[in-house]
Amino acid sequence: MHLSVFLFLLTYPLSVLCEVHSVKSLDFFYDTVNTESYTVVKYFTTWCSHCKHLGPVFDQLSNKFDNASMANITFLEVNCDLFGSTLCRRLPGYPVVELIKPLVIDEEVGISDLYNESRLPWYKRLINRVSQGGFNPAWTLDLSRVVEFKGNRNLDVLSNFIEQAIEKNAKDVLVEQIMSGKECNTEACEKGRKYLDNVINVGAEIKKLQGILKSNPDEELEEIKFRLRLLQDQEDLNHDEL
Repeated sequence: MHLSVFLFLLTYPLSVLCEVHSVKSLDFFYDTVNTESYTVVKYFTTWCSHCKHLGPVFDQLSNKFDNASMANITFLEVNCDLFGSTLCRRLPGYPVVELIKPLVIDEEVGISDLYNESRLPWYKRLINRVSQGGFNPAWTLDLSRVVEFKGNRNLDVLSNFIEQAIEKNAKDVLVEQIMSGKECNTEACEKGRKYLDNVINVGAEIKKLQGILKSNPDEELEEIKFRLRLLQDQEDLNHDEL
């Protein structure tokens, strides 16, 4: 199986209903984006002509991923007429489409790396809100998890953006698992770690793979590109240890 397809299928749950949810509160937005799922967000205003054109395309986009059942994705739309001073404050203009990558979970302690108030009973949330003067510490988003879409706002281009962003994140996650030294829980992780263990000279192996890619710039060489990524990370790690 092609490496990119394998990573895609390996990492993302199937049979997930994708529809566009309108954000009605800050709690709903942050409780949605701060999970282990992907979120695609459309920020818009009612007076923006480009926003009006994007509306039906975004609906088609959510339906496409629903019908494909390819990934665990939630689609949100944020009305910046209502959330201009909060969720939309950092945006340069409208409309904006972003993909928000899943929240990283600490496997050792079993909790999110961000405080998630939604896990508390309702009465504790109320007490916290009153004691904090109305501010919720869960109203935060690590912007390193945000990938902004830039391009023509048509269905095909937006679909490719989502698929490529998810595939890239899957590779990043896999590389991190391989390099972490923790126990592998996937075949792909074990395969990557075994490959690194068998490499005697990292520098020489990097040059060999670079030569292969230079003479064969083909999409079928995804496995070579992935191995090169592993070796470059290993080489950086070796330098840090010196």
